[in-house]
Amino acid sequence: MSVGAPRCHGLQTLPVVQPWERTLWQADIESVGIALKAGWIDADQAVEALADCDCLQLIHPREPMATKKRRNNRLPPFVPVTRAMLDLPAWKACSPGARLLYIALKRFLNEDIGNNGQLYLSYRDACDVVGTRSFQSIARWFAELEFYGFIVKTAEGCLGVHGMGISPHYRLTERPYKGDPATRDHERWDGVLFVDPQTEKRRLKKQNPVPVAGTLRSRDGNTSCPPGRKKRPDRSRDGYIEPPMDRSRDGYITS
Repeated sequence: MSVGAPRCHGLQTLPVVQPWERTLWQADIESVGIALKAGWIDADQAVEALADCDCLQLIHPREPMATKKRRNNRLPPFVPVTRAMLDLPAWKACSPGARLLYIALKRFLNEDIGNNGQLYLSYRDACDVVGTRSFQSIARWFAELEFYGFIVKTAEGCLGVHGMGISPHYRLTERPYKGDPATRDHERWDGVLFVDPQTEKRRLKKQNPVPVAGTLRSRDGNTSCPPGRKKRPDRSRDGYIEPPMDRSRDGYITS
């Protein structure tokens, strides 16, 4: 190989550089770097200085880095529910409807815009998502999620300016809120089960049972007249007393 001929290194052709030229170029590059770091020159002036020193021929343009191929098994957009939450006693104590409602509400969480605390879901939309027609069930599930500490109400529902109703707003306790760390109230559940006030009210509602003292009952539970007590006379619609009719054994009425 003749002196001064270029050497082949892979696919790039590198010029033959003498040791003294390498030393001069290295000193020039260090000087330009010191001046650029100190702020005496800007980037354009640094490039011009390197071009005047013939140092740019040592710099080879880098090939663009190959981007990572997108994995074929990449999941589509989803609502994350961690395994740690699935193992929580509070999550297991929730009803299936409350769990579905929590996932439906978390669907609208956007960490990029930080809308935690402004999440809302109307009862009508919640019925369509969860698959029910009962607004009472949706209200009970919202109250259940608040009781177990998964959500916290940040604004009450009200009537808007244009006559349209505004749904209550909630925040998820598992996510940060306005720069504050996540409170995770559901992890401090005390073990007390949720009881719906409306259901409890209907269960404890007093009924009007038939009084036992005023009802003629026999010992076997029938309402026929017990022995030793006179049977009440039968009255017709017009108020007259109808005498009882006696039937013989063969079915004929006797006077």
